[in-house]
Amino acid sequence: MSASSNYISQASWLVRKDLLLHFRSKNLLAQVFVFSLLVVLIFNFAFGPAPLSPDNQGRLASSILWMAFAFVGTITLNRSVEIDRTHGGLEAIRLTGIDAGLIYLAKVISSVIWLTVVQVVITPLALLFSEALDQVSGLAVLKLIAVLSLGTVGFCSVGVTLSTMSGRFGSESLLTVILFPLIFPVIMAGAKCTTFILTTNTFGNRFWLTLLVTYGLVFLSSSYLLFEFVIEG
Repeated sequence: MSASSNYISQASWLVRKDLLLHFRSKNLLAQVFVFSLLVVLIFNFAFGPAPLSPDNQGRLASSILWMAFAFVGTITLNRSVEIDRTHGGLEAIRLTGIDAGLIYLAKVISSVIWLTVVQVVITPLALLFSEALDQVSGLAVLKLIAVLSLGTVGFCSVGVTLSTMSGRFGSESLLTVILFPLIFPVIMAGAKCTTFILTTNTFGNRFWLTLLVTYGLVFLSSSYLLFEFVIEG
């Protein structure tokens, strides 16, 4: 077997393992989807029954979507930390000789896939309850998918690294403290781009889209190179 084939085979196994852990965890599934629904309902009730202008509908949908995404992502990462620490999964994988950078990429990919599934549920609900669903065109949907994908990659690039670091110290609460300041640029840029898409059908100010792309790429590449130091300290 060639080196590239072996690399792909190892990556596929790692991604499949993490996804199975996510989807087999009934507690995680319940927490994620119930929490997502609560966020949508609370925002909807907070704005009351009065009709909103199209601009406010877009802002409300963007707020609901990214707030739910941030907290659901944190719940997922906390669960991942708990599993790795309790069962020693990360240490066991390292004993097989798999490259640390590959472990990082596999965790990012599995987290992106999992959060994408969650977004498929959250996004229509956010648009429906904010009454913004009717003003979303086909082109806007494609742009929204692009922004959500970039935001998810950026979030997971940061989150996997920080969740692994917090797992080394045996504290899931530490993750929340260090995660939100570092994912704030991703959430802010994603929310801004989403608002522009829902209100003007454009990405708006290019600064936010550039920040979303650059931030994710910088963290993804640097964490890939330095993940061995993150694991072993």
